Amino acid sequence: MTGTTLITGADGYVGRRVAAALLEAGDDHLVLAVRAGDTAEFAAKRAALQRTLPSAAADRISFAAADLRRRGALDQVDRRAVTRIVHAAAVTRFNVEWDVARRVNVEGTTRLAAFAATCPNLQRLALLSTLYSAGRRSGEVAERQHADAGFANHYEWSKWAAEQTVLSATDLPVSVLRLPTIIADGDDGQVTQHNAFHNTIKLYFYGLLSLVPGNPSTPVSLATAAFTTSAITRLLDPAVADGIYHICPDPADTPRSPFSSRTAPFADGSCSPRPTATRRASTTWSRPPAASAAGRSRSRWPRSPRSELSCTCPRRSATTRCGPPGRATGPRTRSPWRGPCASTLLPHAGAGSSPTRPSEKP
Repeated sequence: MTGTTLITGADGYVGRRVAAALLEAGDDHLVLAVRAGDTAEFAAKRAALQRTLPSAAADRISFAAADLRRRGALDQVDRRAVTRIVHAAAVTRFNVEWDVARRVNVEGTTRLAAFAATCPNLQRLALLSTLYSAGRRSGEVAERQHADAGFANHYEWSKWAAEQTVLSATDLPVSVLRLPTIIADGDDGQVTQHNAFHNTIKLYFYGLLSLVPGNPSTPVSLATAAFTTSAITRLLDPAVADGIYHICPDPADTPRSPFSSRTAPFADGSCSPRPTATRRASTTWSRPPAASAAGRSRSRWPRSPRSELSCTCPRRSATTRCGPPGRATGPRTRSPWRGPCASTLLPHAGAGSSPTRPSEKP
C-alpha cells in the first residue's frame, strides 16, 4: 500500500541516501524536510537535494522547510497522509556545545514526537540514533533502553535523551536505530564526508599524535553508508517489528581494534575494514581507567618511530616502510602510497595502552 514517508534532515549525509533508497525500492510519496533560514536557502537546498535523487521519481517528492528548533515547524505537512517518519535531523559533532545539542537533538526530537502523535495513520517512527547513546557504559551493550551511565560528551548525552523521549511515548510505533561509525560511502572506499575518524587518522599520519591507544579486546563498529542505508530501509519494512536495533557488523566479524589486517582497499590505496551485514547484534565496549595527572602528561606518550610501521597495503611492496607521501623510510625508493594505511597503526601502541572508542558516525 502506498503511503507517505516524512524524512527530517533529508539533505544530510544519511538522510539523502535513505530518501534515494526509498524512492528506488518502493512507491511511497516522500516529504523531505530540510532546515532553512529563508526562502533562498530553502531553494538552494532543494535544488541540491534534487540533483542527488532519481529524476524518474520527481513526481513522488515534495519538500518542506522545517526548523525543529521552533514550534510548529511541521505545520505545513498533512498529518493524515503521513504513514512513516524517519527522524534523521541531528547535530552529530562530538564537540557540539550543550545548548546546541539540547535545542537540536533533544528538543527537536520532542517536537517531532509531538507531531507524530497527531498523525492518525502513522505506522512507524524511526529515530536514527547512535551506538554512542550507551555513554560510559562498559561490557555488553544490549538492544534495550539505556539507563543513564554518564557520558563522554554532550553529543552522547543528547542522543540518549532523544531516545528517552520517543521510547517514553508508549502510544507511538517507535523504532530506535543505533548507527555505527560511517567511514566510507560504499565498498569501493570512496569518502565524500570526513568525520572525527578520518581527522584522527590525519593527526596520526602527520605526527601530531604520538600513537593511537587501543585495546585489542574492544570491538569497534565501522560501516559504510551503503551498509547503513540498506539496514535502515530494511528496518522500515512494516513486516519488521518495532524495537531497538544496533546497525553494526556482526560481533564475530567486527575488528577487535580500531583497525584490522582484514581490510578492503580504499580508492586511494589506503585500507578500511569491510563490515559484514547482520540483522541484530549487541556491542561490547570497555572504558579507559581514570587517568592520573602524570598519565595525561605528554611525556608519558613516547613517539612511535615510523620505521617500525610496516605497511600491508596492496599498493606497497613488502620491503617498503610507511612514511609521509612521496618519502619512504625503508629502502630509498619513492613511495606510491597516498594515504594512511589503517592496518598498521594500532599494533605498535603497546600492551600498556588504554582502551579507547572510535570517533563518530552518524
